[in-house]
Amino acid sequence: PTQDELLAIYEDQKSDFVQAERRAISLIRMSPDDFTAVAEVSESDIQATYEAYRQSRYTGPDTRRYTSFRFPDEDTARAALARIAGGAEASQIESAIETSEQTGQKQSLKQPRLSEQVFSPSAQIRSIHGPQNDNGTYLVIRLEEIMPGASMPLALVREEIAEELARAQATNMFYEMLPQFDDLLGTGADLEGIAEALGVPLLSFMPVDASGRSVSGEVYKPLSESAELLSSAFQKSVGQQTERLVDGEVAWLARIDRIVPEETLDYDSVQSELTEIWTAQKQAGQLQNTAREIEQALADGTTSLSAQAAAFNSQVEDFPAALTRKQAAEANIPFQLIETLFNIKSVGDVFTAAGRPGQIFIMQVTEIEAASDATLDQLTDTSLLQLEENLADDLFSAYFAALQQETDVDVNAAALAAYKQSLRLEP
Repeated sequence: PTQDELLAIYEDQKSDFVQAERRAISLIRMSPDDFTAVAEVSESDIQATYEAYRQSRYTGPDTRRYTSFRFPDEDTARAALARIAGGAEASQIESAIETSEQTGQKQSLKQPRLSEQVFSPSAQIRSIHGPQNDNGTYLVIRLEEIMPGASMPLALVREEIAEELARAQATNMFYEMLPQFDDLLGTGADLEGIAEALGVPLLSFMPVDASGRSVSGEVYKPLSESAELLSSAFQKSVGQQTERLVDGEVAWLARIDRIVPEETLDYDSVQSELTEIWTAQKQAGQLQNTAREIEQALADGTTSLSAQAAAFNSQVEDFPAALTRKQAAEANIPFQLIETLFNIKSVGDVFTAAGRPGQIFIMQVTEIEAASDATLDQLTDTSLLQLEENLADDLFSAYFAALQQETDVDVNAAALAAYKQSLRLEP
């Protein structure tokens, strides 16, 4: 590129080289994570937590043995309930059309309602459940035996429990520290003193813009996780602090250390970027010009797609049969190509369209299959319904607009004024 070409790009796209105002920020970010290291968890606390939650959290699902009785109708099922509850053997319930004994976990019983009842924590041995309609027959379940699941040894879950208890303690310490945080602010302590008193780190960041992004494009999570924090920071002057902010289990306090004003980068500092822009423009132009030349040569019949593909070290993709719009989409042909493809009326027509950056498609229509009469009839019916709906919507809109134009509203000014005076708005 020549200097004049680069200068022209610079002047044309100067707004792209404006760097927004940036601010260097020091930050206190306090959360329970700052106190987990100092939390003290005793072995007795771990043991007590394990015993308290062993059944609900550290024990696998129990296994239950149950007997199923299937009856032809609800009345027959209910008539047999007393004998089933009395412990009768399955073979003694002659009215049942099917009986079976099963042993398994909750998923073994496919009837959802009975599964919830039979495997409920409150279900008792010999309890009866049903009758429940199950595809036209009625099912009754008798719970025979409960075999508890195996418990995980404490050694396998000790670390998990210790981390959970430490986190709980750290969370309590976080909320206990918030009043002290406010007291320190009230005494006029600076960020360094507050951070030291609370036992949390003081973070310092290179200048960032209002989105929390540095000049190199890096995003600092502690700054960007709170939109309110950045908004407040960009309303303060150098040396000023934001308000103490809290969201959930995180508290922030920021100070503005330095402000870098908005500036437009000069030409010399962006020459490499300008060269890249110029190169991309030239490549795109060359690609389009070459594609147009190929398109014209194909239209004149002086070359073929395969010959041009070989000349440019590319390849021709030939679909084995004509495609419908839906099939073209399923073949991952870009939408804009599909639209152009189906607007072409003649076999042999060629068109070009942009693909991904640095890529262009040259396509030639080799076959057009007209829709069948049956398909056209179906499309006609569908289009007719859509046209009728659109016409009805348009007519209603016109009718409503006409009503509005032809309607005059009479206003009783005295009554309206009296109503306004009657209103008593609370301050």
